[in-house]
Amino acid sequence: MAMKRAEMEFHASEYRMLAAKASKAHADREYLETLTYAKASWKHIDGMMRYERKYENREFASVETIDLAVALCPVVFDVSALDELEVLLKGQRQIERNTAHQLSEKITESRSIVNLAWQLWSDIERDGRVQLACKPPKRKQLAPLRAWILEAWEALGVIQRMEDDGEVYLRFSTNTEDVALAKCPACGARAKAAKYKFLEMQSCPKCKNAVSFVLLKSN
Repeated sequence: MAMKRAEMEFHASEYRMLAAKASKAHADREYLETLTYAKASWKHIDGMMRYERKYENREFASVETIDLAVALCPVVFDVSALDELEVLLKGQRQIERNTAHQLSEKITESRSIVNLAWQLWSDIERDGRVQLACKPPKRKQLAPLRAWILEAWEALGVIQRMEDDGEVYLRFSTNTEDVALAKCPACGARAKAAKYKFLEMQSCPKCKNAVSFVLLKSN
């Protein structure tokens, strides 16, 4: 669909504002806030890219707010945001055509990291804690991703550090049976339930969609 210059300029301005807020939130390790701003920017990506390519001669390696989202979705189990992003890219194929990196591949990779996060969460539930260092040789290649997930959970207040016999471990800040606050990614409704219940698809009491609730940061 054709856009007038004023439309493209508007989308570029809105995108830049939201991207700046997402970037600042990310620097402050406010990851849920980062995702909120990143997702809000997506409707402006096409117009922003058209404007900057046409009037600023810019070429895109990737899109900042998409990169932030695919990095953060696994740590909060926000699979629905990845679904939303896939719909966006399929509906506006020019976005991926005009980037050097394959954005769809980044989404696929993010989904695989979600599986790693689930496994790590299960390990903590089963053993009560995990060692900060990644010791098993067969998992050495996953060490950077594992460390990133643990760091993000620690920033969110989900897990905390402890020392035992000179080794550093991470454990849940609260018991998974404890009540937690989570948000429906479809309608934004908030719900309280035992934390473990949010680790599987739930029917939102407000919009009735089957969703993966996003855990909100502990105070």
